Amino acid sequence: METGFDEMARMQQREASELCAGCGMCCDGTLFTYVVVKETQKQNDLSPGHPMFQKVDFFDQPCSACKSRICSVYPNRPQVCREFDCALQTEFKQGDISFEDASSVVRETVALRDEVLPDLRYLFESDDACRSLYLRFTDLEASLTNKRAFNQANEVLSKNSDALSTLLQDRFYPKGSLENGPQK
Repeated sequence: METGFDEMARMQQREASELCAGCGMCCDGTLFTYVVVKETQKQNDLSPGHPMFQKVDFFDQPCSACKSRICSVYPNRPQVCREFDCALQTEFKQGDISFEDASSVVRETVALRDEVLPDLRYLFESDDACRSLYLRFTDLEASLTNKRAFNQANEVLSKNSDALSTLLQDRFYPKGSLENGPQK
């Protein structure tokens, strides 16, 4: 017989999965350039059919299983992915933020990211799909420090980039994960 607690736990798990699937920034190259796969995770997941395990110790981002911000192998995603919770997901699971508010943060961040990306591509004359936004923002910050004579469009880009970088750092990277650069 199911209790009210069991039903609530199942609903929270469903919402956590929905929040994750509706975001995808840990898979699409927004947060990470690559994902390190630990030896214990490889033992559980290595299968010849998994495209993301063509490299044994890590796989590049965006992940080949990420289609339109959604993991196409979510029910069978690698161990390293199942074990990862971004800071926002952790806040949600701990009850510190509602599903609606967390979803709103995701929508705001994705919209800001989508607004900034074309300008970053133009500014650096590159699509550099294998570099996380963390690394791109580091490059942008260095560039802006050396070239303060940027026009108004670049000032808007800088403002939006700063806002997006802050959102990613505060709401998505797990606490303490940026000391050595972002790793999943």
